[in-house]
Amino acid sequence: MSLDDVYRAFAGTPQDTTCPEGVPPQTRMVEPLGHMGHVGHHRDEGQQEEAGPLREIDTLLAALSEAGHNLGHDLEARLRRAMDKMSRQARAELAAAIDDAFEAGASIEQARLSISRHLSGGGDLGPASAERWVEWIATRCPINRDDRRFIGDLLRLLPARRRATAACWYSRAWLQAADAEPLPHRRNNVGRRAANATLRPVRRGGGQ
Repeated sequence: MSLDDVYRAFAGTPQDTTCPEGVPPQTRMVEPLGHMGHVGHHRDEGQQEEAGPLREIDTLLAALSEAGHNLGHDLEARLRRAMDKMSRQARAELAAAIDDAFEAGASIEQARLSISRHLSGGGDLGPASAERWVEWIATRCPINRDDRRFIGDLLRLLPARRRATAACWYSRAWLQAADAEPLPHRRNNVGRRAANATLRPVRRGGGQ
């Protein structure tokens, strides 16, 4: 599925929709980065929808990656948080704006900087607490009380700016390992071991 296919699906435009003869095809309702304030907002905010399912964020980010857009771990973590409470339409518009930024950017670094600057808050998502990131992980992985305490203790050792990346790696490692395990009753433990391994450097280095 191409990035445009994903955009049409999330924006509610049927994939097989054709334009009548003489009518120009529908274009993305997204203004270029730098001209729309915070990216991902609807033009008609009065018609804002409820937040879409969290799994759809993975679909959009995967489509951007398949299109050759290297977001990097830090920016991806920022985008996940920004998309967390967006509607499907807003997420689609943000993905389209990211695609445009990479097409217009002279380099990967320039594209990333352009995207980061135009996220809500100028790309600075604030020093979210360790507890906030534990809750974020809990929406994606079936962590238990001991997991929460373990993750929280280690995330508190990290500078606030590194917690988003650590949480992203943790959840990704869990889900990938669990998906690869053929025995259902072993998936949680396999995922937990893989995810905990991503935090070992934090334990050894004390968050440095």
